[in-house]
Amino acid sequence: MIYIPEVKARIEALTPRCHKGRLAQQELLEFNSLINEVVREARRSRSCHVSFNARPEEYLLGLFKQRNQFAVNKFLRRLNLPEGEKSEWNDYANRFIRTIILGDYSDRQDHKAEVKRYLEEFISSEDKLLDLNRLSVKAKRDALLGQSGPHKKKGYLDELRKPENIEKNEKLLRAGKPSDIFKEVDTSEGGFLIKDRAAIEVSKTIALKYKPFGKKNPHIKEPTGYDPDYMPLELRELLGQKLEKWAMDASVDDVFDTEGYEKILSGLKKQPTYREPSLINYIFGSKEKPGRLHWRLVDVLKRKRKRRQREIMETNLRYPGDERNSLLDKSAANTSDENSTRIIESLDREKLCETIEPILTKIQFEICIMHFTNNLKPSEIAEQLGTTRQNVYKHLHKIKQRLSVNSDKFKPFL
Repeated sequence: MIYIPEVKARIEALTPRCHKGRLAQQELLEFNSLINEVVREARRSRSCHVSFNARPEEYLLGLFKQRNQFAVNKFLRRLNLPEGEKSEWNDYANRFIRTIILGDYSDRQDHKAEVKRYLEEFISSEDKLLDLNRLSVKAKRDALLGQSGPHKKKGYLDELRKPENIEKNEKLLRAGKPSDIFKEVDTSEGGFLIKDRAAIEVSKTIALKYKPFGKKNPHIKEPTGYDPDYMPLELRELLGQKLEKWAMDASVDDVFDTEGYEKILSGLKKQPTYREPSLINYIFGSKEKPGRLHWRLVDVLKRKRKRRQREIMETNLRYPGDERNSLLDKSAANTSDENSTRIIESLDREKLCETIEPILTKIQFEICIMHFTNNLKPSEIAEQLGTTRQNVYKHLHKIKQRLSVNSDKFKPFL
């Protein structure tokens, strides 16, 4: 906060009354605007060159400490979680609030290094839930480069970064043959491999900065995560028209005049449809609607519960004979997916093949053996069979459904 001390002073003057809900409407708008200025400062490159405690995101974390603790307590009560885990969930909350403040895309080199590993390799962990606002950035980046579906190549970026390939592609571009940088992979699927180094960087920026364009989000360049400069679509279009007209009317020197831009922007902010974005409402929500923080903590809880269930199932396999069967009987109230998984893991290996094979298709049986007997991950199975991870998950879901329907056939073996 060493670069904007006047903003810090004004925030600290308004904060006590903001916590008590005693700010006038105009003061609340001013407070939200000041918080947004701190968020912008946190995403600038210079913010990583100050001491840790002087960084804008750390200042906001301290400012939200009371709200954060209240949100975590409410989360624990709502889901009947033990109070002894409060410290752990506070750490999770602080980490995700920091992620919201910094966003997925910023100019800071230290933050770019944190996000980079999620673009380099597929990671599914609590770290990813807490370090990214948008979890599918790698899949989006790969899709932009033509790497999606059955023709997706593992480690294709490493191949593109080799010096000989970079030199070859640059020669093609200089020779005026940009079409030669596209290599057909599977024409039946419309697959291709982009071999241009610049395209890799552009696709990474788009994946981190913008939401995917489609039915759920029909607006191009809709920012991902919290955007301190957000405005409704109609105002964004109006701003673009005004800036275009201003650039045509102004001289070359006036185009770089920040005062003219600020004048246009301040005029738009007076429109009745404009609302100053509120970081507090985005993170913590309201009485009627939980904020972003609550739902991300729910995602972490789901992941922790799935991991515990898997550990319990693996522990049950270590019990022999009747002792194992009694443990399975006690958990008979589980869902159909859990029942089918338990059936597979409780059968002897020799009886497994002759019992399950008639029920499943050839590919389902092969995946079943690889996953439940050989303990291979879906990603490893996909690599061995030459298919996608999503396709393996679909087969596993159908396997569990079929075994649940035919559960009576397994009673002699349990």
